Amino acid sequence: MSSSSSLPPRTLILCTKPIQTSQTSQPPESTPQPYLPHELTDLILTHHLRSYSHDPVYQWTTLRHITRYRCTYLEAHFLRFWLPKLSITVYGKGITRVDYRLWSVDKKAKSVAKFRAREGWSELGGEAREGWSDALWRAYFPDENGDNVKIVLRLGVGEETLNGGFGGAWIVSDTEIQDLKNDDEGRHVWFDWKKVIDALFREESLMRKMSEKWVQEEVVRLKKSREWPVYPPKQRNLIVHFLRTQVCLRRKAMLPAYREYLSQDENGVFKIPAQVELDKIIKISFRSPNTATATPPTIFEVAYRETSVVFSLPGWQFLDLREIARLRVEELRWRFKYWDGKWVRRHLEPANDVLLGWAGKREVGEKDLERQLMHCRRFGEAVGSLDPHLLPGHWCRGG
Repeated sequence: MSSSSSLPPRTLILCTKPIQTSQTSQPPESTPQPYLPHELTDLILTHHLRSYSHDPVYQWTTLRHITRYRCTYLEAHFLRFWLPKLSITVYGKGITRVDYRLWSVDKKAKSVAKFRAREGWSELGGEAREGWSDALWRAYFPDENGDNVKIVLRLGVGEETLNGGFGGAWIVSDTEIQDLKNDDEGRHVWFDWKKVIDALFREESLMRKMSEKWVQEEVVRLKKSREWPVYPPKQRNLIVHFLRTQVCLRRKAMLPAYREYLSQDENGVFKIPAQVELDKIIKISFRSPNTATATPPTIFEVAYRETSVVFSLPGWQFLDLREIARLRVEELRWRFKYWDGKWVRRHLEPANDVLLGWAGKREVGEKDLERQLMHCRRFGEAVGSLDPHLLPGHWCRGG
């Protein structure tokens, strides 16, 4: 048998070319390209949109711009499904906190949504209640006396569609609410919800891309220096530690620079800030949730306390529940490594056992472990309050 007989058979493709009878003949007309029927195209696009129901950021920033019909469809979906899951928390001095939730949408101007104060409103004292409306009005203006309030947006708390509904997997941001208005009492606020969603998801999309870029660069660096471990669990530990430390700090430095760039209204390219001086922010201190303070918490404190970087880990969706629980415990251990050892042994270690799925010496089932991982804990709640039998509460499910 010849050596050529082992090669795969070749396919002969004949290409025909129109023959011109003379130099003055006209060029051949272009052959019409085949196209899919409109019904099939509509079916494919609809399926594509729904396949990203777990990622509202990508739906809004990318898929919404496919066609005008898809834009209208997605905006109606967000108005019906995601807007009721948006909560606005206004932090004042001390432990003052008021949550606002969707109340109504203007029938004529459907982009104007009104939110009503709920949790925390009845606890406002007389003096705080009297000045609440003025505090809301100047929320985004610097105040020399430090009387400003801090407005924090949360989307998807306890919502199973977003990252499986795990605790700490929602979106937390202090994106400015453009043209925020409120009544004389401060109990109702209203604004253009499309502009807010635009700003919120634009920043979230940028941070996602930068986080992916930074993680890839870190992995390359570790491999070059031969510090990249062989075993996948140890690889994930390194990435989670990198996300919790350097990526969080870089995000803290980048967002103000990006917002300043947008406020300049100039045509240009956003330049990424230089490497953050991490040595200046090594030990991060947190205020006690029951201690009265002169200023509201920063968004960095709130996000650092509430959210988990495990859900920014590439491919976390393919991990089993016990591996997700193990990574959450690793994250908590680093977060509180500067705290008092007695406090950690008394509060954190029992909470770790709960997250790892242990009830005493007995390992709990998958359903119980999933329920415990969905427990929502927000800024201002005690860290050691994780009860093995505690179901996601009223606040966690969006009210």
